[in-house]
Amino acid sequence: MKDRFTDAEWELVKSVPFQAFMLIAKADGTVDEAELKEFVHRISTGALGYKDPLHREVAQFVLQSGASAILDGIQKALAINPEKIRDMLADKLTPSEYQSYMGSILLDAMAYAKASGSKASFFSKKKMVSEEEEKAIKVWALFWKVDLQALTTTFG
Repeated sequence: MKDRFTDAEWELVKSVPFQAFMLIAKADGTVDEAELKEFVHRISTGALGYKDPLHREVAQFVLQSGASAILDGIQKALAINPEKIRDMLADKLTPSEYQSYMGSILLDAMAYAKASGSKASFFSKKKMVSEEEEKAIKVWALFWKVDLQALTTTFG
């Protein structure tokens, strides 16, 4: 799918997973080791297993570029206007491709939030997502116009 984008546009496409990571991971004030490990794990396994082809291709590119690409990606993502990316992706992708890419990234964002869950429920060993991270996930989904019903249909 990379061939649909100019080099400058591809830089924007690659920044979306990093933007999601930074928004969710920093929502509660700090990016912790568990969140960073989850990000690296999901990029590594996603390069082979993401259901969404664009997300898989972005992960493959990041993985092939090495560890420095992750730090570079995070720094660049913080400097890019997300509205520009959202509009460009809406122009370049079909509505279902757009929803699939954004939905795949949203699923990762939920995993980052769970990775750092510091408290478990009294009745469950499951990690809880902080209120700040939950709000950040909702804001991200609204901003990127993720159709949550389509998410269920696409990813089960």
